[in-house]
Amino acid sequence: MVARCSALRKKKRRNQRKRAEGNADPDGPAPLERQDTGDGWDRIIFNFPHVGGKSTDVNRQNSSDPELLISFFKSSMPLLNQGGAIIVTLFQGEPYTLWNVRDLARHVGLKLQRSLAFKSDDYPGYQHARTLGVIRNGGGAWKGENREARTFIFQVGEEG
Repeated sequence: MVARCSALRKKKRRNQRKRAEGNADPDGPAPLERQDTGDGWDRIIFNFPHVGGKSTDVNRQNSSDPELLISFFKSSMPLLNQGGAIIVTLFQGEPYTLWNVRDLARHVGLKLQRSLAFKSDDYPGYQHARTLGVIRNGGGAWKGENREARTFIFQVGEEG
C-alpha cells in the first residue's frame, strides 16, 4: 500500500509539472485543474494548521496563517477525487476564529459541507503537538487535546 501511494504521488507531481510548464505567466503557474482520474484522494486533512514560531503578534498570525490555509486549499483541490473532502480542524477562540476559515475556503471555490466539534477522545492515543515543541517544567504546559476545537469539512463547489 505504501509503495502504491508513493507511486501515485510521484505520478501526480510529474503530471502537475507538465501542466504547469506550459504556462509562461510571470505570477507563477495557473491553478491546477481537477483531474478526476480515480487515483486521487477521498479526503485531505490538515489538523491544527499554524505557521508556528514564537511570535505572539496577532497581526502577523492573521496574515501568515490564512495565507497558509489558502495555499493548502488551492493545492489540495486538484488532488481530490470527485466528491472528495478537504478537512481542517482549528482551535476555537482567537486568533483562529479571526482567520474566517469558511470565507477563505469559499473564496477559492470550496463549500462547507458541515462542521462539528473535534473530540480528541475519538482518536485513541491522540496527543497534540505544539509548534513551539515540548515545553518542560510546567511552563505554558496547556494540552491541546483539552482545548475546544472544531472540524470543518469542505467540498469543491459553490456554497448552497
